[in-house]
Amino acid sequence: SVDGGPVEPEELCQRVLGSLDSRVGFRDDLALLAIQLTPPGESLVASLPARPSSVASMRRSISQWLRSAGADEVEIYEILLACGEACVNTIAHAHSAVSDAPFEVRATREGSDVVVVVRDTGRWRFAPGEGRGRGLALMRELMDDVQVRPGDEGTVVTMRRRLDHASIK
Repeated sequence: SVDGGPVEPEELCQRVLGSLDSRVGFRDDLALLAIQLTPPGESLVASLPARPSSVASMRRSISQWLRSAGADEVEIYEILLACGEACVNTIAHAHSAVSDAPFEVRATREGSDVVVVVRDTGRWRFAPGEGRGRGLALMRELMDDVQVRPGDEGTVVTMRRRLDHASIK
């Protein structure tokens, strides 16, 4: 860091490069990288295709978002597990196996709470011979509150969890 220097990356690079004595000469090209860290956003929104590979993408995004918000590793793991269950249910039950129809995952902060909403546009269907799984029970065990609202335009799963260790304002 440059004490008293500009906080914008572009301005900082210009100042550092401008301070170099070009009379000295350089044996190779110079490269300078300035990174500006920003606090986590209030929300994260992802629209994903209803494919099993989307679950890994969702986990990476939400994991980073939660970590930057100050959630500890146990909170991150448990929220990811609950969210993963909701996403897998959407992929398995709301959309056909050949569908590319997207589903949405939205995570927002409300004080010390994190609210994760998984919304699909499909019709809920059970595979032949399939009984009720344990996904919803697992979500309810890991989160403080879970609401499931099926409708003509899809299903909305809303999960809420208070983060005990987060530095969320």
